[in-house]
Amino acid sequence: MRSFSPIVCLMSLMMLACVSCGRKDTGVVLIDPDKAVEAVLEDVACDIRIIPLKSDKPIPGISIFFFQDDYFFGISQSEDVNGGPGFKYICVFDYDGNCLGTINRFGRGHDEYLGLKNFIYFKDEHLLALYDSDYTNPKSYSFRLPGLEYLGSKHSYPMIGFEKSVHMGDGRTLIAPDHGDLEERGIAMAKFLPDTVMPVVDYGQFSENRISPTFYNHQFTSYKNPLIGLFGYNNEIYSIDDNDSLKLEFSFTFADKGLPKQYADDPTHWSPYVFELPQYLEDGSQILYYYPVKNGNLLSFIYSQDQYENIKGFMHFYVTDGSKSVQYSELRIPGLIFELEPYGVNGTSYVFQMTSAPQIDESVPMSGLGQQILDAFKAQNEDNPILLQFRFKDLN
Repeated sequence: MRSFSPIVCLMSLMMLACVSCGRKDTGVVLIDPDKAVEAVLEDVACDIRIIPLKSDKPIPGISIFFFQDDYFFGISQSEDVNGGPGFKYICVFDYDGNCLGTINRFGRGHDEYLGLKNFIYFKDEHLLALYDSDYTNPKSYSFRLPGLEYLGSKHSYPMIGFEKSVHMGDGRTLIAPDHGDLEERGIAMAKFLPDTVMPVVDYGQFSENRISPTFYNHQFTSYKNPLIGLFGYNNEIYSIDDNDSLKLEFSFTFADKGLPKQYADDPTHWSPYVFELPQYLEDGSQILYYYPVKNGNLLSFIYSQDQYENIKGFMHFYVTDGSKSVQYSELRIPGLIFELEPYGVNGTSYVFQMTSAPQIDESVPMSGLGQQILDAFKAQNEDNPILLQFRFKDLN
């Protein structure tokens, strides 16, 4: 079967009719971070799961998790040999958090690589393919799951980096190739197969700055709730319908409490998610959003401001069903002192990693969930982390 590079595929995509973005005047919602309130996690969330990452040896550090039905994968982002984002190993887990193994073939020998650029799990074939960072002679390394049987390496099509792709778990992948000027970036969808790439649809040009929420917060979507997040003074979240068209779901702004319009809407910026903006950190206006999730009529996302000197940082959760909305400044678990840090989205649920047991808050009785978390850590081998997964309840 003939192979195509993602660039060639994009050119093919551009020949297709650009799908309408479904934009309509639905109104722009003003979000005031100062109105966020504290909440108890068990009061506002459901389907709460504690997932101990289980292994008889220490699990390597993981900075991003990718969830795809029966398996999930963890990598630790590093710089590849060409100076771009990459990784050197990948940990494979089953649904219950059992570590099936860590793939690490870093080196200069036969069937070894100097860095990895991306990976795809082809669930129909139970095949995990890793793509190296060598632009001159790209190769892929194949493994059969669940046993991680090594099937060998072969010449591959040039793979786009994981930071510019969102694998949806059903073979389709959102891509944002680097081509042209910053204001001439775009979003397309392609279907990756073991031996080729098939174009699906082109969504047009949005600029690098505009597409930041989708491609700088890795793997936030899936075929169960496909979304695209666009950044600007007015932020927009689109869903992808059964015809792969975009439908505007929600538009919002932080107005004068967020990044100024002249910056947020400037298409020549690389991305507010890549470079620090001291001038905006100083006045507390560098508010960015990520991880939009849609479950039925319920839409949620996280937005945050980094701490900077005397500016207090925060991470808030916004939840809306189209008629009601609420935002949480903190999700507490009575009896524990901890900070939630998002590491991925599993279908319609948020996933957070706890790398060590939280402190005990003796000022309040220990909650049932808090005790379950402590018990999970006590049962862990080698001080391995646990994951906390949940989705938000419908608003009453």
